[in-house]
Amino acid sequence: MSTIAIITARGGSKRIPRKNIKDFCGKPILAYPIDAALKSGVFDEVMVSTDDEEIAQIARQYGAKVPFFRSAEMAGDFATTPEVCLEVLDEYEKRGQTFDIGCVLYPTAPFTTAQQLRDAVRDLEESDADSLIPVVQFSYPVQRSLILQEGRLVFEQPEYLDSRSQDLVPHYHDAGSFIIFRTQSLRTNHRLMVGNILPMVLNDLEVQDIDNETDWKLAELKYRLLHDRLDVSLRRIREDDLEQIMNWRMQPEITRYMNTDPKLTLEGQVRWLEEIRRNPDLRYWVIEVKGQPAGVINLKGLSDPSGEIGWAYYIGEKKLSSMELAITLEISMYDYVFRTLGKKAVISDVFSLNRGVITLHKICGCEVAEEKKNAVEKEGVFYDVTYLRMTAERWEMLNALADRQSTGTSSEAAPLPDAETPDVSFLRELGRITFPER
Repeated sequence: MSTIAIITARGGSKRIPRKNIKDFCGKPILAYPIDAALKSGVFDEVMVSTDDEEIAQIARQYGAKVPFFRSAEMAGDFATTPEVCLEVLDEYEKRGQTFDIGCVLYPTAPFTTAQQLRDAVRDLEESDADSLIPVVQFSYPVQRSLILQEGRLVFEQPEYLDSRSQDLVPHYHDAGSFIIFRTQSLRTNHRLMVGNILPMVLNDLEVQDIDNETDWKLAELKYRLLHDRLDVSLRRIREDDLEQIMNWRMQPEITRYMNTDPKLTLEGQVRWLEEIRRNPDLRYWVIEVKGQPAGVINLKGLSDPSGEIGWAYYIGEKKLSSMELAITLEISMYDYVFRTLGKKAVISDVFSLNRGVITLHKICGCEVAEEKKNAVEKEGVFYDVTYLRMTAERWEMLNALADRQSTGTSSEAAPLPDAETPDVSFLRELGRITFPER
């Protein structure tokens, strides 16, 4: 079968000026779908449909063809994607070239990969479907959606108010990345989303609708999370680390959230290192990012017969700090504690005013175990403490859930007892850090 990839990139974007060729993580965003289409090896023709000379020049620079320009009618705000694709197919047919299968790729979809395109074309060719569309599951059950009526919130489907999330049928929406279609179906129906449609289920990290500058920044964060793997490692604390660690711990933004003495001395640090070296209950590591010391992570209570231990970390070098680093440290720690050490639970006690860290623990799947008022006194001030808990059983459930969310496959693992099912597909996207043994 003959195949064509059509990348639709007009010049008249309104909300983000020159959106289709705006720099995205180091190169024009249009370059990403072009690269994916070319590397897939499944298209006889990879072309860009545009009305703009600069876009055409950049498209050719990255390897796509621009054999003709889009008509004025198809360059307007009301032209539809099916209409643009039909114009392209008609123009090729005038030139003596026809195609059995088409793929429309959106120019602001940098997450599309060559492998996705190979799989999509193969799946459509081997089926009787009219098209294949990548989709992503709604992150919240649509059965519990709310609408406004006369200034008040009303459940649109109140019969599902008390249903468990895992009992509700998952709903999906178009991922906005590409569509594979049979050209004859398009000519017959003048639509791409019609008839017999195959799905390709993606996870949330691979999808980002880009309509404004905030969306753009989120897309870049996701892209870096997927493609710029952290160069991070752990090592044992050495004597030559002590002064640096002391300086980190005396930073106001760190002492504010730690139950620690801000008046540290180097002699005291030496005694502290001796203590952690001889105490089997404690393990401390220096966090290194790109070979540079960045902070400290520790476990405590390792000899507790209950199998429940505590943990904490801080990043002293703020220029090396990132959400990806924080999440990677936490999920790597859970793998180590539960799968290597065989512990039953991990507790993190966090000053309740440290909302950022509490939110981060919840993103990683922790549950709030307890909240204590005035639990800690420091320099005459009492602080509330939030205790967050992860169990070995819950960690395995989260990993099974991540498998389902990442692949769209079913699993025999028991559902989580939460009222809502969290999105933990990132557990399959992020790497893990090795924890050196004593």
